[in-house]
Amino acid sequence: MNKSIFNGASSKISDGARIGLIASVVVIMAIAIGIVIASFLLRRKYMNQMLTPEEKVQLEKLKIENPNYGIVLSGIQDLYKHQVIADYLMTYIINTIYLNKYQNIMVIDNDDYAAISIASLSYRNVYALEADDYEKHYDKITQDNPTLDLSKLQYINNFSQDIKFDLMLWINHQIDVKSYLSLYLDKLNDNGMIILEYTNKKELELYKPIFASYNLRYEPSHFKHKNVVFLAKNTKNNNEATE
Repeated sequence: MNKSIFNGASSKISDGARIGLIASVVVIMAIAIGIVIASFLLRRKYMNQMLTPEEKVQLEKLKIENPNYGIVLSGIQDLYKHQVIADYLMTYIINTIYLNKYQNIMVIDNDDYAAISIASLSYRNVYALEADDYEKHYDKITQDNPTLDLSKLQYINNFSQDIKFDLMLWINHQIDVKSYLSLYLDKLNDNGMIILEYTNKKELELYKPIFASYNLRYEPSHFKHKNVVFLAKNTKNNNEATE
């Protein structure tokens, strides 16, 4: 694994990095993050429930496995004109990647903030769709911060390559959910996950029949200014795990 420019919950940018990128620790209560993880990965639970002993063990294990637990790249957020995804959601994504040992991540967004953050904090293969009107700050960020390792990040014009993805992040209101599922669901591994942004409950209700038609399990959640729904295939093993 490549050496990170961060070293845990109190990390700072290395001396060689220039001003413009600040690694900041997101203060996240263990119970809150644990319940978020439990909500989708360790069976559905209400947000106000206490952690079970098994979930506490999983949370402590996650802190050890993920060297960047609770860290986001807040220093690059001001570069973007769009509202970037919430810190809580970013830490959830990074933790999920480590917890499930995901390797290939698809990112479809209005800008490259999420792609850069995931690539630099997870050291996994990240494929970002560079569409029309895409806000890209890769050049400036890498020039200002030469120690930042983004070797795992690729910008592509389409996902025609023969790649199977473990995680698909669709944070873009212009996404046609039915079309995207038709195009990309076959590229999702059976134990993979889709994180899809939606505007409001009314929009989510319109999506539910589409999810059902593709035999997908779903779990809505809210992270500050983002409403997202987690999608997973209804495979035999997944059904047994939720019974």
